[in-house]
Amino acid sequence: AAYRSIEPTVETVVAVLHHVPFRELLYPPSSAAHEFCRAYMGSERFGRLLLRLPKVRYVICGHRHGPDYCKMGRLEAFAVGSDYLVKRLVELNVSTGEHRTHVFEPSVEAAQKKETDFLPAEDA
Repeated sequence: AAYRSIEPTVETVVAVLHHVPFRELLYPPSSAAHEFCRAYMGSERFGRLLLRLPKVRYVICGHRHGPDYCKMGRLEAFAVGSDYLVKRLVELNVSTGEHRTHVFEPSVEAAQKKETDFLPAEDA
């Protein structure tokens, strides 16, 4: 309902999702364990919905830890690809379609930690 009320007032829509909307943005198949995880990376239903909305030209998503890009018809999709230490920011000029990615490297202190140090402690 909210989308339909705004759509007539704009030329271009940027959709932002946590999960991946297209199979093309998933990591390639590897181990059985990784294949199990791929099942929870996103949903192609998101992608089909976005492709039916004519003013959606760009989609920015996360959930995966490596950056990626694909074009699906008129839609350009960016997986930002941040992880626990390295953060990325996608800068997008909606008028021209020009984009670039900024990479923020971890501080020396953060780089010395293990990925598990960023997880919450288990209750004792």
